[in-house]
Amino acid sequence: MRKFLLKLVLFLAMIVALDFAYGICMDRYRRSIRTGVTGLDNEALYRTTAPVLVFGSSRAWHHYDPRILRDSLGLDVYNCGVNSMGIQFFYPRLHQILRRYTPRVIIYDSSPTYDCVRSTSDQVTARRLQPYFREPEVYAFLRELSMEEWVKSHSATYRYHDRLADYRADAANTARFHSGFQPLPGTKSAAVHPHDSVREDPVKVALLRRFMADCKSRGIRLIFVVSPYYRNDQAYATAILHREAARAKVPVIDRFADPAYIADSTLFYDESHLNAAGADRFTRSLIPRLRKYL
Repeated sequence: MRKFLLKLVLFLAMIVALDFAYGICMDRYRRSIRTGVTGLDNEALYRTTAPVLVFGSSRAWHHYDPRILRDSLGLDVYNCGVNSMGIQFFYPRLHQILRRYTPRVIIYDSSPTYDCVRSTSDQVTARRLQPYFREPEVYAFLRELSMEEWVKSHSATYRYHDRLADYRADAANTARFHSGFQPLPGTKSAAVHPHDSVREDPVKVALLRRFMADCKSRGIRLIFVVSPYYRNDQAYATAILHREAARAKVPVIDRFADPAYIADSTLFYDESHLNAAGADRFTRSLIPRLRKYL
């Protein structure tokens, strides 16, 4: 019986050691990639020292052209937007970046779905954070977000499941980005999909408050922007952001239901994303307001 238990312990120890080694190899491989979406992540986390960062979901990624902002503001800008991510992703992401340097300004494109109201974003966010599990900011936050995912993520095999093919594709990717920004060409579909009524998410709102407080304590000028949405039927949902930002004395530039955009399908790639022409026009239109706050 003792021999069996000893063999079992040795076998389990070998499995743990192999899993740990696999995690180290995958971490190094992920961080070595300089192209594709993984390359953008690595630039935002480990390399850029731009004084102005753009945070937010894919709407941030596709709506803010750093070239225009840089030329107009005289400051280097990097777009850190990430598909389908909101405050539950960007709160730990802020602290990952702060471990390396402190930006002067963060332009945060806020989406009610990801920042203020109840949705199914928790599990998507947990999955997106898993590759960074060994970084202290993510290790602590993932336990707060989902204890189940935190426990599972101790296994590198689990947190890197099905990612190797994506990393290989990114390593071979030849797409061009512009300081993180990816413009969307033409109009794919401007079909309108009515939204259900929404409820405030106290967890996200609490994180939003912590995000604002942490920016203030580090001397970061935070500016919220809500970019246009085609034929918007959710404009009321930005009231939560306005309320919380007003309490923290953080400016909000709300263009969510801007009539100059929301009825013009030629400016949109799909209902939630501006196309390249729309992003160019929108970014330029922000300059006077941004200058007011900088």
